[in-house]
Amino acid sequence: MQYQDVIFQKLQNYLPDYKTFEARIITNIQDSYFPFVYQSIYMQLGYTNLSTPRFNIMQFKHILKYNNFLLLVNDIYRTRVSTAGLIELTNRLLDLDSFDNYQLVIQKFEACDPVIYKGKQINRNAFSLGTKIMHFYNPETNPILDSIVRDNLNLGDMDYVTCIEFNKAMNSFATCYSDYFKRLIRSENVLQLLNDRGMTSQFQECRYSIWRYIN
Repeated sequence: MQYQDVIFQKLQNYLPDYKTFEARIITNIQDSYFPFVYQSIYMQLGYTNLSTPRFNIMQFKHILKYNNFLLLVNDIYRTRVSTAGLIELTNRLLDLDSFDNYQLVIQKFEACDPVIYKGKQINRNAFSLGTKIMHFYNPETNPILDSIVRDNLNLGDMDYVTCIEFNKAMNSFATCYSDYFKRLIRSENVLQLLNDRGMTSQFQECRYSIWRYIN
């Protein structure tokens, strides 16, 4: 069995039916500030003005170059990438011709963060930050992978292969269980909960972050 299939099975076990799926979404909205943060960032970035929930390469490069976007995401998630690492990543990302090749972009977050460890300089990976940046580029197909998700699915350490295979598995899950998301949009329980938090009007944008954040 390939690693993608293993992760897919873990997702099925964690979300065995729609009732469980909706319950976890509701828990996420109740217990986490991230859905609200996502909605706010989506609105600030102008997602409501886009015909699809994604940017073209020039738009996204402009955000990376002029808005300290990497620093913002780094601070929100406390991914602890150093200032030098953020500068290095910005240069690497601005040098890309496309952000549509997920594997190529995520690879740019490997050995990108120079830090001193036990008196020696090492270059840390920043894959967790990478999945978050790619999520904001295209939230519909790029899931976030962080320590909470890895712990809940028992995925082990964060590395390049895990990022790639998790991305494949999540998109396969979304395709196989597309009815979950159609039902979620119509869920009165979820809509009421979002309404209580002033989020109903942006549910279309908000849902991309909610269902990707498997907690």
